[in-house]
Amino acid sequence: MDAQMLSDGGPIVYPLLLCSVIALTIAVERLIMLRSSKIISDEQCKMVKHFVDTQDVRGLDGWVKDGDSPLKEMLAILLRQWNLTMDRGETTARLEEWAGQQVNEMEKGLDTLGVISSVAPMLGLMGTVLGMVVTFESIQTYGLGNADALAGGISQALLTTLAGLSVGVPALIVHRYLLRVVDVRLLKLQQLATSVLDLVTQHEKADV
Repeated sequence: MDAQMLSDGGPIVYPLLLCSVIALTIAVERLIMLRSSKIISDEQCKMVKHFVDTQDVRGLDGWVKDGDSPLKEMLAILLRQWNLTMDRGETTARLEEWAGQQVNEMEKGLDTLGVISSVAPMLGLMGTVLGMVVTFESIQTYGLGNADALAGGISQALLTTLAGLSVGVPALIVHRYLLRVVDVRLLKLQQLATSVLDLVTQHEKADV
């Protein structure tokens, strides 16, 4: 938004500007935090698959102990719970509890982004109504002969509509995209957890 839009758009433009700053901040921060390299990198996936393919439970247990990623943290919890209970159901329940906490962490700020995507167009509509009020007040005061007065109200109405959509539509797109990213990351974690849980279950049966 340039200075001309801020001056012509009326008071509604300022909360829209604030919404745009907040939405941009959340979007950039979440895009950085939800990168696959921070949660579940390709290299780590290959390592887990290697341990599963070679049935190396001991090697996997040693590998996850440094806990430098959510993937390793999850697998460390899985192995610890399994060693305590030797029960697949209880281990799965513990993983679901961890996953719920992880979802809250991954989706931090996304509720706010979703609210902005809904509120921004409504603020734009409010600005449109205010602009039309200004227009009708100008007509009542000056009649239809004062083009400048009429143009000011119409300009305010159109600019706030444009500003509201310009903030709301990108915020909605990014919000939906980030939710999808979270789902993809969690699905990948779930698949790897299932493969490791199958490994330790088979390993236990083999020992018996």
